[in-house]
Amino acid sequence: MTKPATRVLWVSIALFAVCGCASRPSPRLLLPDGSLTVSELAARYPMAPGQKVRAERIGTTANVSYHFVQLAPGAGERPHRHAQHDLMVTVLRGGGTQWIREAALPLQAGDSAVIPAGTPHRFVNTGAGPAAALIVFSPPHDGSDQVFLDQP
Repeated sequence: MTKPATRVLWVSIALFAVCGCASRPSPRLLLPDGSLTVSELAARYPMAPGQKVRAERIGTTANVSYHFVQLAPGAGERPHRHAQHDLMVTVLRGGGTQWIREAALPLQAGDSAVIPAGTPHRFVNTGAGPAAALIVFSPPHDGSDQVFLDQP
């Protein structure tokens, strides 16, 4: 390998080591009533010991509602659909598998999935730590149209 190519290789390795290993601050959500980090939201809505899933409605506008959802490691939602609500899932912390119909889509922090009304879905935390997501429903969701697929 030539000296310039070797130098480029070592600079690339050094940049990867510095950028790839640096700790990132908790992502921040800019909400209508202020700015919160994911860590602050998790502290505001702590999971109880042994709790697998916690979902909190954290805001509503005329057209959407937004919810902070946390899942313990290995926990997953029951398969369900929303008869009249479109939703978008954005993973804020951790990761897992978003099932949409029969498709398994791996998601990690920063990824989003759009799920049209009536579409069967569920999220499973496949990571070693807690997962957290921001879920946006349109129109605003009050929980009344959630249909579990394991019920008649």
